[in-house]
Amino acid sequence: MIGTFAAALVAVLASFIVPIEITLNSANTEIAPPDGIGQVLSNLLLKLVDNPVNALLTANYIRILSWAVIFGIAMREASKNSKELLKLSLT
Repeated sequence: MIGTFAAALVAVLASFIVPIEITLNSANTEIAPPDGIGQVLSNLLLKLVDNPVNALLTANYIRILSWAVIFGIAMREASKNSKELLKLSLT
């Protein structure tokens, strides 16, 4: 606990000793809000069933979790032979 506090204190002191200025450019693109909750929910549901490989590549965690749940339910309902085949292929 004391070590964490000391590390935080050193970090704060270092940030005051060596200040860093970051200038951010404002975005020139126009962002349109969704029309309503229906559009948000339909967009979410469409993205949930997208390709699991694409979900991993784009780091979309909601899709990754949804595919994990689908795979888990499928494996729970799978036959004993399918479970043994998967277990053998992973070892």
